[in-house]
Amino acid sequence: MKKYIIFFSTSAILLSLSVWILVKLYSFDSSISQIGLMMLEQKLMNIPNEVREVDIDEGDSFVMGDDSAPVTTIMFFDYECDYCKLFFATTFPQIEEKLINTGKLRFVFRHFPIEMHPQSYVAAQMAEQARQQGKFPEMHKQLMETYNLTEGALVVYAEQLGVDTDQWLSNPVSIEKIDTDKAVGVGVSVRGTPSFVTNGRMQAGMRDYEEFKQIAGITE
Repeated sequence: MKKYIIFFSTSAILLSLSVWILVKLYSFDSSISQIGLMMLEQKLMNIPNEVREVDIDEGDSFVMGDDSAPVTTIMFFDYECDYCKLFFATTFPQIEEKLINTGKLRFVFRHFPIEMHPQSYVAAQMAEQARQQGKFPEMHKQLMETYNLTEGALVVYAEQLGVDTDQWLSNPVSIEKIDTDKAVGVGVSVRGTPSFVTNGRMQAGMRDYEEFKQIAGITE
């Protein structure tokens, strides 16, 4: 019994040390290094592959893919979530090229701004402002590729993309959309981002392309 206790204590210490080293390494301002470290951290933390059946619709959301696609994934995301940014930097380009553009998958975007991320809600408001002007993909890409989500920076991004920002912080359509998405997520016990609902089956946590395909039950 004592051997087991020592083994588990040592494992816990090694895991804690590994995560501590990762946190320290994150201080270096290198997006490439950060992506690699986050992928390693994901494996070290061994996020459980829990699957739950949920019943939600797409809502009034931006959708990519054919209406006739056999698989639909609804993603709940947060613009300040490191793992959401990692997903859109590494996994989503392959999903778009190999699954969405080939008619195998519809991909639905739903907001889930988390309270501990102070800029995520206003970033979602700007994304919705852009969506109402037909420029959601461009704005979404910009917001996922940056960590500067202050109101001033968001206005600059909008100007660069030709998005009218008149009353964007008080736009009732945007506010209703974001609040509805968040309420739907809470209603099905979304616990964090990213979270995916694929044909009614929910799983949480960052996934690489092969893991995503397995979750979706798609073969190429």
